[in-house]
Amino acid sequence: MSLAIWNNLPGIDTQVNTVENEYWWGPAFPWACIGVILDAASVDAGDTPTTTLRRGLVLGQIASSLKYKAYDPTATDGSQVAVGVLDTTTDMNDPRSGSTRDKVAQLRVWGFVKVGSLFGFDENARVQLSPRFVFDDLRLIDRDFSQVVAKAANYTVVAADNGKTFTTSGAAGEVDFTLPAVARGYRFRFHNVVGQTMKVIAPAGKLVTFNNNAATSVAFQTAGNLIGGTIEIVSNDDGSKYIAIPGGANTLTVA
Repeated sequence: MSLAIWNNLPGIDTQVNTVENEYWWGPAFPWACIGVILDAASVDAGDTPTTTLRRGLVLGQIASSLKYKAYDPTATDGSQVAVGVLDTTTDMNDPRSGSTRDKVAQLRVWGFVKVGSLFGFDENARVQLSPRFVFDDLRLIDRDFSQVVAKAANYTVVAADNGKTFTTSGAAGEVDFTLPAVARGYRFRFHNVVGQTMKVIAPAGKLVTFNNNAATSVAFQTAGNLIGGTIEIVSNDDGSKYIAIPGGANTLTVA
């Protein structure tokens, strides 16, 4: 599609989008959109030019102005909270002035969406959007750790495990759980249910635990303090480190 006039009707000017992104799935209804104002400074970092915001871009709201911009998990202006998905590709440029300006757009705030067709989507956004959206991978965040998975051998935790509880049921030796790269919105729980060492390993120096804000691992490995050892892992406010929250009276080894 190309744009020739200010109201974004098809025209004979330079093409600005090569693909129409269909990000929603399932029945035509139910879904809900609301009209919003996009802030003039809004950019879509993954598009060229960045001043064209793609349909399917996850948006957050600027707390001070109540306008919208691309969701940014590292922001501090309110847009670090994902609130919906842009439903209309929008060029932020004003062809009459040659500069960007606020634009009116449609924001989808409820419905069925394709994870692979969303722009700027991450696990933190999934946590924030999941109460109002159904994702096509049908993976919801387990907010109460009701999904319990046994691992009898070493296991590398992945993003899709967010919200799960792991146990060491059936293990005949040490079980090491290796965490993924730190990102906002992660939450995992680990229970040692056998008399074997259980270790949770983070990226080097990215683990905060008792009296140590740059640890790499925590483990239950002291004889007589193995069974019942529990660790909950959550990512911190800016997604830079994991926080280890021990449960019970078991002796914890920090490295």
